[in-house]
Amino acid sequence: GAEFTTMEASMPSSGGFGYPAYGTGNAHNTWFACTIVDANGKEVPWVDRDGRVLK
Repeated sequence: GAEFTTMEASMPSSGGFGYPAYGTGNAHNTWFACTIVDANGKEVPWVDRDGRVLK
């Protein structure tokens, strides 16, 4: 897979690093809005915080 980003729009953070907006997942944004598959084409399931597969 690939992830496209605009590094020219990255913002500095507390550690001196720059991150593209919505380029890394956290509690305030959605990281992947689609089904993810591994290198073998097998779907990676969505799970909740307790490890239960979401349907």
